[in-house]
Amino acid sequence: MQGTVEKGLQAAGLVLTSTESPDLLIHYHANITRRIDVNHVDSAYGYCSQADCREAVVQYEAGTLVLDIVDAHTNRLVWRGWAQNSIDDMLNEPDRVSNTIEQAVARMLLRLPLKSSPQSR
Repeated sequence: MQGTVEKGLQAAGLVLTSTESPDLLIHYHANITRRIDVNHVDSAYGYCSQADCREAVVQYEAGTLVLDIVDAHTNRLVWRGWAQNSIDDMLNEPDRVSNTIEQAVARMLLRLPLKSSPQSR
């Protein structure tokens, strides 16, 4: 995830540095949580495809990515992006997980508000 975030930020025009006094700090977090969904809405509103539509409990693993950009001088959050997706079918497929992370980070960074500077023109 770190490499994907760094490439995405560089593509967005931010210069990554390891100096003692950066302008921004980047924090990212990934989490996997078991989620529960009850499909009673399907049966209540007639969206069920079976004649005998019953409520069911569906459990799935949800992956959440959070990307925070913090002002290093004030320690205040200046931007947060996040993405969430079911990951049940992909935990044993590292390439698929990597591709999903890359797509999620790219979608998050599309919403990153950057001002145009003379250097980026």
